[in-house]
Amino acid sequence: MPQPIDSSSYPSPEGQRPAVTQPLEAKQAHDPYAAFRFADFSLFTAGNLLSITGRLMLAVAVEWELYARTHSATALGLVGLVIAVPVVTLSLPAGHLADRFSRKRIILVSQIFSALASVALALVSWKHLSIPPIAFLRGGNRALTAIAAVFERHHPMFHFDDSSIPLICLLLFIRAVAPTFN
Repeated sequence: MPQPIDSSSYPSPEGQRPAVTQPLEAKQAHDPYAAFRFADFSLFTAGNLLSITGRLMLAVAVEWELYARTHSATALGLVGLVIAVPVVTLSLPAGHLADRFSRKRIILVSQIFSALASVALALVSWKHLSIPPIAFLRGGNRALTAIAAVFERHHPMFHFDDSSIPLICLLLFIRAVAPTFN
């Protein structure tokens, strides 16, 4: 059972309290653009906007080229799959890295890899390069062909005869991995 409090053991603050509460100072209006007054934040926001715009333009260009080569809606769906898989699988490791290392450096490195992958995609498109004889890339080609076969049983026009399509998908995968770490 708690001990009763003796009121004579501590001084009363009654004399120190004002009889009427003072009016609060007028609150200043919220400035929604206050963050943009910091140069670093403005640069980061402008760079992020530029990066997102470039990524979306690249996605449209890749889908356009893939459709021009294959004339298949399944190929367009596979582009979405190739872009979504690294985001889903690498989100947790990216969060772990962001907790352990400098976020500024992670963003810088991911943007560099993203730019390199974009340049490689442009080169593949421009030169119509074929896939190099690497087992991993050939395996990716077989996997994409198997996935496409499931979706296009009734439409046999889809095929990966153009040997640069798996290379495009691989580069898209690399391109999608980089923003995961932002």
